[in-house]
Amino acid sequence: MESAAEVACCFFEVVIIGGGISGLSAATRLLEHGISNFTILEASERLGGRMYSVDYGDSVLDLGAQYIHGGMAANSLYNYAQSKGLLENALVQEDGYEDLKNFFIQGGEVLDQYSVEKAFELLELVQYSLVAFSKVNGTKLTPEQNSEKAAFDAGVASAIAGFAKTPEAENYDIEAVEFALKNMGYIIEVLSGEKQELLGLAAKGAFIDLPGGDVNIPGGTRSIILSLANDIGMEFVDFGNKVKKVEWNENGVNILADIGGGMERECQANHVISTIPLGVLKSNTVQFEPSLGTAKEEAINNLNAGRVSKVHLHFENPFWRQGEGFFFFARYPQDLDLSEYFSNETDAGIYDVYEEDLSSYLNYDDKETDWTQSVYVMNEIVGVRNVLIMWVAGDAAEIVDNLSEEEILLGAKQLLRSFTGDPMIPGPFKITRNTWLKDPLAMGTWSSPSVTTKVSDYADLLTGLPSDENPRVLLAGEHAHKKFAGVMHGARLSGIEQADKIINFINNNE
Repeated sequence: MESAAEVACCFFEVVIIGGGISGLSAATRLLEHGISNFTILEASERLGGRMYSVDYGDSVLDLGAQYIHGGMAANSLYNYAQSKGLLENALVQEDGYEDLKNFFIQGGEVLDQYSVEKAFELLELVQYSLVAFSKVNGTKLTPEQNSEKAAFDAGVASAIAGFAKTPEAENYDIEAVEFALKNMGYIIEVLSGEKQELLGLAAKGAFIDLPGGDVNIPGGTRSIILSLANDIGMEFVDFGNKVKKVEWNENGVNILADIGGGMERECQANHVISTIPLGVLKSNTVQFEPSLGTAKEEAINNLNAGRVSKVHLHFENPFWRQGEGFFFFARYPQDLDLSEYFSNETDAGIYDVYEEDLSSYLNYDDKETDWTQSVYVMNEIVGVRNVLIMWVAGDAAEIVDNLSEEEILLGAKQLLRSFTGDPMIPGPFKITRNTWLKDPLAMGTWSSPSVTTKVSDYADLLTGLPSDENPRVLLAGEHAHKKFAGVMHGARLSGIEQADKIINFINNNE
C-alpha cells in the first residue's frame, strides 16, 4: 500500500528555491551562460515574493517593495527596468524637507517650516556622521556599542549643541529644531523596517546608498517580475512547491517539498540556490541537513527580518492637494499617553465630537497595545489620487497585522483628526494590504542589521557550502548582499553573484 506522501523524483543541474527577484535573476544568469537544466520551486501560486502588485483602476498598488532606490547606471535593477522600457514616465522622488510640509504635532499644531528645514539639514549631517563612524569603527564595535539609537541620540545632541553656537541660531527656536530632529529619527525606523532601538550601527558604513532618488515604477514591481519571467520562460517554474528540507554534501543536494494533497516532491541536483526569506530562515521551518554551519546560523540570527505594516488607506475624496500628501505625526514625550484626550469633558478639545466607542478597538492607556502611537508617517502614491500609505514599524506592526479592517480604519481616522485638529476630516473607507509578518512564506518585510550584527555576517551568508569553489548550497536574497542589503537591487545582485559561482564551477570542471 502506497504512503499518503507519495514522492515524485527528478534531477536538475540547479534547483532555485523561490521565484522572487533573487531567484529569477539567478535563472536569467544561468540561461545567459547556456545552463538550462534548472527549475524554480515556488511555494505560492505567483512569482515575485515580496514584490507584490495588485490592480487599482488604471494603476497598481505595491503591497510590498515599491521603489528602485538609486536611479542611476550603478543600479543593476534600474538598468534592467530601463532597458525593458518599464520606466517610461517614471517619476523620481528625492528626499527633501519639502516633503515635511505637513509636520503635525498632537492637537492640530503644525511646526513651522523654518524649523523643519533646519532640522532636516541637521538630520543629513547626523546620518553622514553615523555612516562615517561606522566605516572607521564598524569592525571594532562590541554589541554594547553597536546601537544606532544611542549613536543617533548622541549625534542629535552634538548637532544641536554645535548649531546653537552658530550666529544663525539666533534666528531659530532651538527647542523646535531639536524637537523636529528627534522626531525625524522615526523616519529611520520606517526606512530600516525596525524600531531604532533594535538597529545596529556596525554594518551601516558597509552599505552603499546610491544617488538618483527613489524611482517609482509605473507598472508596479510586478512589471519587473513579469519581464524577468518572460525572459526565462514559465516552463522553468513549478508553483505550489513548499520546500521543507534541503540535504546536502560535497557532491550534491536533495530537496524535499510539499506539493499539496499529502504529496511530496523530491528533487536531486548538483547545486541549490536558496532565496528563502530571512524571516523564514529564522523560523527554522525549512531544515538544512547538515546545518548551514555556525557562521551562517549566527549571521541569520543576528539580522532583523523586518517588521513593517504597510497599509493602503482608501478615501472617497482626498483631503490633500496632489503632491502635498506627506504627513508626519510628531510627538512630545508626554503625548505618548493619549488617554487624557479621550475623556468626555468638553475641555478635551476636538475629541468630544467623536461618537465611536473606542474601547473595543484601541487601548489608549496601554503604550504596548496602542498601535497609533507608533504611526509617524502617511504618504500619497505617485499616480494614485485617493490613497495614502500608512507605515507602522516594530512591535506595533505586529499588532496592526492582526487587526481587522474596521479597527484599522477607525484608528487611522482618529489619528488624522487628532493631529490635524480637524474633527470632520474624512476617514478612509477601506484598506489594501498584505500582512507580511503573518505570511508564512515571508515572516518579515526587509532585513536590517541588529545590535548583534557584525560586518562579516554578510560575507558569511554569501559564502557557498561547502565552499565557493564547490558551491553546492548558496543563499541569496535582499538579506544576503553586503553592499545593498534590504533593497531590490541587492536581492537581484545576490542571485546573479551566486549563479556566477555555479557557472564558474561548471566551467572549471568540464
